[in-house]
Amino acid sequence: SSAGARERSARERSARRKLTPFSPFLTAFAHGANDLSNAIGPWAVIYHTWKFQTVAGKKTDVPIWMLVVGASMLVIGLVTYG
Repeated sequence: SSAGARERSARERSARRKLTPFSPFLTAFAHGANDLSNAIGPWAVIYHTWKFQTVAGKKTDVPIWMLVVGASMLVIGLVTYG
């Protein structure tokens, strides 16, 4: 019915109004995570080559401590609006 469609449309607009302000935050977080992976990848390759004196392959594991350092830097960036 027409009244049901109007009510649904009003609820959708209300939900959209409430969720729209969060969109830039999620976009910024996604960009930060992508930048983080772009930084940790080369760092992991350099570390692997230095530690094992061999060229890192495509399936080389990234040490957990590097992921923790990267995640910590992401959190510090978020906290300091960096």
